Amino acid sequence: MTVKRYYTESYYTNTYLILSGSDAILIDPVDDSDELKEAARGLNITYIVNTHGHFDHITGNAYFKALTGAKIAIGKDDAVMLPSPELNLSTVFSIPVISPEPDLEFVENDVLKAGDDTFSILFFPGHTSGGIALYSREKNMLFSGDFIFRDSIGRMDSPTGSIEKMKESLKKVILMPPETVVYPGHGLPFSLGDFIKEIYPEIIKEL
Repeated sequence: MTVKRYYTESYYTNTYLILSGSDAILIDPVDDSDELKEAARGLNITYIVNTHGHFDHITGNAYFKALTGAKIAIGKDDAVMLPSPELNLSTVFSIPVISPEPDLEFVENDVLKAGDDTFSILFFPGHTSGGIALYSREKNMLFSGDFIFRDSIGRMDSPTGSIEKMKESLKKVILMPPETVVYPGHGLPFSLGDFIKEIYPEIIKEL
């Protein structure tokens, strides 16, 4: 498995391109990266996965679906956000984002196959009600979206955010192997063990 990270300053968002065998997965695509657009040409991108439905993680859905024919996938509870500028919060910035409807709505315990690799779909609500993460136990990788970051967690003041759900999600993630490398929606990758040791104790006291 090869993971390529594309960062764009417009939304400070990370897009990840995962290459596995002859297939590829695109996570949280943005539409303003020429480098990403060039990299995607000619690849067999089977899925476009949105970790949640906020506009800064879905702006590239329409472009890359048209380019590659990939299926758009998102957590079931966030699916309604894709075609709705009001729900995906893009109206706040006066640049309405309308994504195609999802082809696949994940539910708990789903798995996603890409080439030689399989990802478990983990639900971590709190930032949104349907936020998901992709987890490879074999490769010790977690693509967390806006659930957790190197030094913080996702904000919970959006319409479907929840402090209580975030607490429960955090209690789940700290049980995972500490050697897991976390690839967040914003910022640099980090070790889950470092997060558990240095960040979690302070955050859980504040919630």
